[in-house]
Amino acid sequence: MPPASAARRRIAAGLALEAVFWLAPAALFLAVYVARYDMPAAAIPAHLLVVFMFAGALALPRMVVRMLLPQAIARGIDRGLLALGLAAQWAYYGLVLIGLASWRRVPTLELLEVYVRQFGRVMEVLGMAPALVGVPILVMFLMLCLALWFTRAHMDWIAGLARSASPITRWGMVGLVVISATGVFRYWLDAELTPYSEPLSLTVHEGFRNHADLQSHTVRGDATADAREQAARTAYVPATSAQRSNVVLIVADALRADHMSLNGYARPTTPFLTRLAREVPTRRVETARAVCSESPCGLLGMASGRYVHQFVGAPVTLQEVLRLHGYRVSLILGGDHTGFYGLRRMYGRVDDYIDGPRLSGYVNDDHGVIGHVAAMAPWDGQPRMLQFHLMSTHCLGSRAAEHVRYRPVENYCASFGGKLRDQAQREGAVNHYDNGMHQLDAIVARLIGLLRDKGYLEDALVVLAGDHGEYLGEFGRIMHAHGVHEPVIGIPLMIFSFGPAARRPFLRRVASQADLAPTLLADLGMPRPATWTGVPLQEDGPVPFLYFQQAREFGLIDTLAADGPWKYWRDLGSGREFAYRIARDPQERENLIATAAPDLLRRWRAEVDTLVARAGPTRLLPMFEDRPQ
Repeated sequence: MPPASAARRRIAAGLALEAVFWLAPAALFLAVYVARYDMPAAAIPAHLLVVFMFAGALALPRMVVRMLLPQAIARGIDRGLLALGLAAQWAYYGLVLIGLASWRRVPTLELLEVYVRQFGRVMEVLGMAPALVGVPILVMFLMLCLALWFTRAHMDWIAGLARSASPITRWGMVGLVVISATGVFRYWLDAELTPYSEPLSLTVHEGFRNHADLQSHTVRGDATADAREQAARTAYVPATSAQRSNVVLIVADALRADHMSLNGYARPTTPFLTRLAREVPTRRVETARAVCSESPCGLLGMASGRYVHQFVGAPVTLQEVLRLHGYRVSLILGGDHTGFYGLRRMYGRVDDYIDGPRLSGYVNDDHGVIGHVAAMAPWDGQPRMLQFHLMSTHCLGSRAAEHVRYRPVENYCASFGGKLRDQAQREGAVNHYDNGMHQLDAIVARLIGLLRDKGYLEDALVVLAGDHGEYLGEFGRIMHAHGVHEPVIGIPLMIFSFGPAARRPFLRRVASQADLAPTLLADLGMPRPATWTGVPLQEDGPVPFLYFQQAREFGLIDTLAADGPWKYWRDLGSGREFAYRIARDPQERENLIATAAPDLLRRWRAEVDTLVARAGPTRLLPMFEDRPQ
């Protein structure tokens, strides 16, 4: 065989072998990405195009090095660059699958930046030594380098090209790679691949998109609804006679009502809140219902006084209404609300904003919130809304040693996928959660003390609520962002009244997050925006249904049914239906769908049919295989 022909065959074989190194992990990842997480098949060619782009872009410096430097040095640099590129590909796939398993979304660039930068602290919170994660990663990288070393003679196509081609041909090849990679890169940079759910495009572009994508739900543009919302915004007239008490909204992430000793839980998890409820006029709903089981839609439901199927892209929010009444609105938020799928945009225009990545220390440490409040100036007399988001009850929240009262402890956040492993994990998860609840109680005590000392509570409404609940092993599940059982949508809702003003009592005992904003405005004597659907708890008129939704599961609480309230939902994925008398069966042990009265079933089904139709296109990621029985 002529030498030139043999050289070309070696170059082709080397290219093919290197393509296998790039495409094999991509194929494995895409199989899981599409089949397990219901992503469109169009993501496959889109992502392979991106893999080609980055492999080509990485080939550029490798080619230049092999043409300009001595071969011994160039060979080491070439292999090192290739190993780093492949390792980055593997690491990215791992992070995407962790994101999809944990919160149903491809992680954004902002999220990756925050959590990679705080890798050591995250591992500490998860109860894992960084070495236990870092050593396997290092071993895998060394194995990759070893594989490249053993195949070096067969995949050294760049060296073969450099030896066999003329300078004009070699530099022509460089130019061709530049042109092709630049074209694909420009196409990707303009977000042209985002509609196909290409993962890297979602990572880079999703955090900057302008439409109101939430976590497991997508709010699509609706010209009629948007116009109605804008008309409500334009028509809204602030009340000149309104009270201007300060509003302090404390939202605790993953806060379950039934794990608070204030609500009768056996462990003394909330001693301060229990004492505060005796000392200060307090109105509360022992178990309100979240509108979903994850943060973005739960927070938006509270802010906009409506349910998930009624969301619009730019809603009139509680924060906006209070600003129209002369309030200064300050958000002091534990956790990452800037990079987490639309949370920052959701709040609308506010006067002060700071969240976990911008507070000192760990992103999910409530002591950073306390430090910021401690540095705040005393109240200057202008009405204020202070909204806090606390992470002590979230599994990623940092817990101080003095609050670790119950053992053994297992941070279930390290259990990706949302499935309970065994009863030992359940015991560790409950202990971990209750320790977080005890810390939350202490954090709230410090917040209340600081705000009192600074004068903010001379005349104030202080709200404590959850954005959603948390599975702690019930129904074989762990964490949140999936399912609609009581553990994950049952939240506390309480208002502590500071100051001389008398407040009207709550007349309804069945409530939703969507009722919170209207309830606060009723206390303050402010009109509700016309598009809000939540109803003040001070009003005793009939509210037939409360609604909830999590991805494929749509349901309602029927407050007027005999022997109620009843809870009904339908899983669009499996087609199964569930019905519970939640007052008698709060643990949802007996599904009564087969024995429910036919007239009730017809009513519920018709209402959920309307709910699903009004929800419009929704991001429907598959739920977990452990369907409730």
